[in-house]
Amino acid sequence: MAQIFWGYLFIFFSISLNGIDLLPDCLGYFFIMKGAIFLSSTSKHFVAAKPWSIGLAIITLLELINNSFIGLYLGETIASLLGAALKFADLYLLYIIILGIKDLAASTLEQAQENAKPVFSAMAVDATTLDIQTVTELIESADAEENIRNASLFRRIATAMKLNAKTKIFLPLWKIMLIVQVASVVFSAFALDLSVDASAEVVASEVIPSTIFTVGSEVLIAISILLMFIFLFVMYQLNLTYEYFNKSR
Repeated sequence: MAQIFWGYLFIFFSISLNGIDLLPDCLGYFFIMKGAIFLSSTSKHFVAAKPWSIGLAIITLLELINNSFIGLYLGETIASLLGAALKFADLYLLYIIILGIKDLAASTLEQAQENAKPVFSAMAVDATTLDIQTVTELIESADAEENIRNASLFRRIATAMKLNAKTKIFLPLWKIMLIVQVASVVFSAFALDLSVDASAEVVASEVIPSTIFTVGSEVLIAISILLMFIFLFVMYQLNLTYEYFNKSR
């Protein structure tokens, strides 16, 4: 999961030095592909993410080569359409990855509960009805009795529950990101169209709407960046939780 996190870090942010992108998107999609392959046994969605990540890696690599060395320009309209298509393909890949993460979290929790069944049966505790507070009490109880094995087992249950709970923010967040991206593409298209019309004939009634759409587009980009920060923060926490769970097995 760490590879997927680093992949999206490369995709979401761009740092240039003398015109050279230090965080190329193609490398980000390569990391996502490696992460999807590594986790493919946990969910069919990670299997589905592999061809999309490969395709986007190739497209963004060609884009990088063109921008850095060739300089082929297809025109404002075609460039905008290709950019929009790339955004939506990236959002679809993100959607598949989110579904894979949700499957991974659910199977992790199920596995932890299955391993703990003998202990919970002896304690007359229903593992499927546990919440974090109950598990915390069980951990304290196990520690008090110096039962190291049970305390470790309960911590794994608590970690798996936290992992599962954190995934619930992803799908609503993805829907908001999709809405923002659609609105951003529409605003950008209207701003471009109106600015072209206004440049041909300088008319105040056309310049004003163009300015409104331009400002609106910039606001949507700012919102999109904020959503990316939130996504990466949750993804980082999710990765730490998943790694802790695996280490404590």
